[in-house]
Amino acid sequence: MRDCCERAWLACAIDSEGSVQVWRQTSAAVSTRAYGIRVVVNNSDDVYNARVFEILNKLGVRNWKVSRRTSKIGTKLVCEIKVAELESIIKLLSSVMKYMTSKKDFAEQALALALMRKHNKSVNGGRAPWTDAECDFAENIRRQFMPNSRANGETETIRSSAIPCQAEGNAISTSEGVETRTPSSISSNESHECPAPQQHLTVVGGEDIVRSTGKPVSGDKDLHEDIAVQ
Repeated sequence: MRDCCERAWLACAIDSEGSVQVWRQTSAAVSTRAYGIRVVVNNSDDVYNARVFEILNKLGVRNWKVSRRTSKIGTKLVCEIKVAELESIIKLLSSVMKYMTSKKDFAEQALALALMRKHNKSVNGGRAPWTDAECDFAENIRRQFMPNSRANGETETIRSSAIPCQAEGNAISTSEGVETRTPSSISSNESHECPAPQQHLTVVGGEDIVRSTGKPVSGDKDLHEDIAVQ
């Protein structure tokens, strides 16, 4: 398949089976406001997911996957393919932007925010705090494209239990539902700025997910995301 066709196919996957996201960091470990930019593709078909991974890898986009249950009574596992590192976000959105349709406006704003953030980090260092301008821009994006997200973040930590499930990866079946994370062949092994890991259950949009020990204690930042702390 020609390169342009692969990029168009991936853009269609994001438009139809994925999402562009700008998340607000809510961890107590972060002393200043901070945000994360993500692109996520969700699907339960192994062949479809393999194609997404293949194109992302060809583009040199770092990514990883999370497998989750769709509900407490469901048996199907959905694979979430996530891209959240700043350079990979810029590379991915720049590659597919011209082919996007339904989520193009959101993607353009997210890319602009990512480029603004990249400039700040290049001038002030990789752990530069988010500026007021960056935070205001991020909030404007959220108000425009994510009006129904929670005011203080997109995940809510609660005490609950889930039905067991067995998923591929390194996770094993337990008394709770599990989330499995499998890095792609080019996922980064570099250190990332995130709070100390701890296992906890979250509910996101009615879905039950037990976060693995690679996840932050609170907030909605993932292992591979570029969110600066002071």
